[in-house]
Amino acid sequence: MKAFIHVVVLICFTVSLHSAEIWRTNFDAALAEAQQSGKDLLVDFTGSDWCGWCIRLDEEVFEHEAFLTEAQKKYVLVKIDFPMDKSQQSKDLQAQNKALQQRYEVEGYPTIILLDSMGEQYGRTGYHEGGVDAYLSHLATFKDGPQRRDAALARIQELQGVAQSESIVSLLNDELASTLSGQQQQELYSLLIANDPENKRGDKLKYSIEHILGELRETQDMEQAEEKLQFLLPMSAETPDQRQLIYYFLAGISMELQKDQDIVRTYLEKAVSVATDSALAKKIQVDILPSLTK
Repeated sequence: MKAFIHVVVLICFTVSLHSAEIWRTNFDAALAEAQQSGKDLLVDFTGSDWCGWCIRLDEEVFEHEAFLTEAQKKYVLVKIDFPMDKSQQSKDLQAQNKALQQRYEVEGYPTIILLDSMGEQYGRTGYHEGGVDAYLSHLATFKDGPQRRDAALARIQELQGVAQSESIVSLLNDELASTLSGQQQQELYSLLIANDPENKRGDKLKYSIEHILGELRETQDMEQAEEKLQFLLPMSAETPDQRQLIYYFLAGISMELQKDQDIVRTYLEKAVSVATDSALAKKIQVDILPSLTK
């Protein structure tokens, strides 16, 4: 019995080592490999030692030989890890991972992104139950995403006014939205804003905020984003959810600009006050405000 247990442990350890060898951590090298081989990239943004759903996805799918064998036929596998214990990561690797997190706008874990060999995103997902076969089938559904996205964008360009705006909103609310580049999203937001100068649709403020945040991700100009969000505040008096978002993002920008924590706290408290029962308000009260030093 002991011999059997030792064999099982050895097999599991061997599979784990094999899995670690297959998953790349150097993104540029993986991208070059994809270009040379004609494969796409599957990029796993994970928190390997703290994120419960990440660990489940590893145990149920990513560490299985059956997945590794099939996935490698189509993808170069890349793991972008954000562990609590960073002692095994070089400073360069940490810097690369942070840059990729910002580039692909990753806000939660696990986030799985599918890229073509030029690094353009065409699919985004996360944990998906059902094991190896179910996950491989799930990934396959994204393959025609770029073609369907391009067809949708072409239709939008043929339309004008209200019809164009309705088509844009439909695309932004569709799963195809995950295939849009940052630039494409910005162009769509601009069209929505331009098509509705009097805010008859009632969502101009929402897409104005999205446009400002898109600019911020592109330019990293915190001061400009702060100024534009402040400009939108008076327009948000009748839309508590959008007003809450503005205060929340102003708090984040203030924190990045290393402003006094009293300023950050004030913005967060205002964000809570305008919509006290929202999920964001609860997140601020439970996770963010207690972490601020008094």
